[in-house]
Amino acid sequence: MQIPRIDLEASSKNIRRFMDGKGVTVRQVQMALHLTCPQTVYKWLYGQSLPTIDNLVALASLLDVTIDDIVVTR
Repeated sequence: MQIPRIDLEASSKNIRRFMDGKGVTVRQVQMALHLTCPQTVYKWLYGQSLPTIDNLVALASLLDVTIDDIVVTR
């Protein structure tokens, strides 16, 4: 049985693509998700980390996509 793994790089590219497509800035994501600093969003965009589940739900809503649209598994 193979356990799926999240592809951080591909998922981060999806976040960037959806943000660009909606014209949403890092600052707008930071403010909408009530994050204390923009570095959190930059870490998502550079594939260093993924949003927590609650932030992932909020980000998907903000970008008008599903969580499955954002997260890539292999």
